[in-house]
Amino acid sequence: MFRIDPPGHSGDSAVGICSVCCIFCCTGHGKRDHDTPEFICLLCMPPKLIASALITSRLANPYLLEGHRDLMELAERFNRTYYLSLKEFRERMPDLYFLTEQIGKTVIRYEKNTGAEAGNSYAAVFRDLDDESWLLVRAAAVLLKQTANRLYLNRLPGYLQYLYEMTG
Repeated sequence: MFRIDPPGHSGDSAVGICSVCCIFCCTGHGKRDHDTPEFICLLCMPPKLIASALITSRLANPYLLEGHRDLMELAERFNRTYYLSLKEFRERMPDLYFLTEQIGKTVIRYEKNTGAEAGNSYAAVFRDLDDESWLLVRAAAVLLKQTANRLYLNRLPGYLQYLYEMTG
């Protein structure tokens, strides 16, 4: 049996392979969706939550992602397994319920002057999301702040770098 034993880790056995990035995960670093046969690691969950927000908002505003190829590709990647609402996310991923308790404490400043080159365009997209979709983005921000470290931030797609910079 394959085991993941990084230094300082409890040594849990890998129980699944992330359906997005194909990494082996233990139960501390990945979760199984209750409605789909999908196992997803915690690093791939923020993009899925953002994709869910974009997909549900795009149903009401088909021009939301116009000019954003990276966001359109993200939405397309999760087109079959997205969450319609934060409530559905909680029902399908109950092990991540702690996110919903911290969403109210999360402040996202979607300003244009982020220093990031694409800050203006991402600010416009996030600002145009409906309220329910905005909750999914805030959940993604909470999880991103807990899982990302500075060493791996420069490898994140632009929309996640923007969200990380904007989250207080």
